[in-house]
Amino acid sequence: MSELNIAGKRFAITGTLHIVRSAAVAKLEGEGGIYKKRVTRDTDFLIVGNLCKISNKLARATALQESGYSLVILDGATIFT
Repeated sequence: MSELNIAGKRFAITGTLHIVRSAAVAKLEGEGGIYKKRVTRDTDFLIVGNLCKISNKLARATALQESGYSLVILDGATIFT
């Protein structure tokens, strides 16, 4: 995660991560990130864990990307190694 500059960036999480979500949030906020529970036009990153089905957050993020927003979708397994 050190190569990803998240200071001042807004992020959301969807799916099941291999670490507890509160620990993931604490780690990201410790590096200056801003956690939001919802995906909006202001979201910079969506971190995606294991999904049983397409989540509303992922669908929203994809729609925002298709509309031209620079939201980045990241794999939770590679972010929290």
